[in-house]
Order: sequence, then structure tokens, then C-alpha cells
Amino acid sequence: MMKSLIIPTISCENCRVKKIKCNKRLYKCSNCIKNNLKCYYKKGEYISKLKNTNTIHLKKYNDIIKTKENIIVNQIELVYLQNSIDVQLNDILKVSIKFY
Repeated sequence: MMKSLIIPTISCENCRVKKIKCNKRLYKCSNCIKNNLKCYYKKGEYISKLKNTNTIHLKKYNDIIKTKENIIVNQIELVYLQNSIDVQLNDILKVSIKFY
């Protein structure tokens, strides 16, 4: 099972105090790297964004797959039906040729 990436919901403490945009990179944001600062976030202010996003995408793709499966099943049934009709028509033609 893939481990979900934890993305902070708010800026790191350094960016928040300086009131600058934080890219919220895990472990160290770009501003902290550039200024050689220890990057830290307040405890308890994290969300598992990737996990939620993956769940939404998986449901969407699952629905698409089910739809395509149904289309394929319907096409297979049509092919079987057409083959059955072809066999019946051939039988009818054979019988009608014998009478002529």
C-alpha cells in the first residue's frame, strides 16, 4: 500500500511570521532552504491531501472502467447474436437451396 504524502494546511512558521508565500514542501520549504532556516510547522495542522485526492481519482477511474466494461460486454453479446443469426440464415439458405 502506498504511503500517503502529508501536506501542511498552512505555511511553515518562518513564512507565516514573515507573512510571505510558503510552498509548503515537506521537510523544508524553498524559503527556509534559501535562507538556511529550520523549517517547521505547528503540530496538528496537517492533512493527508494526497490520500483524499487519490481516493477521488480512483473512484472516477473506477466508474470509467465499469462503463467501458459494460460497453465491451454489450459488444460481445452483439457479436454472439450476429453469429447466431448468421448460422440460422445459413441453415435456412441450405434448406431453401435443396428445395430448388
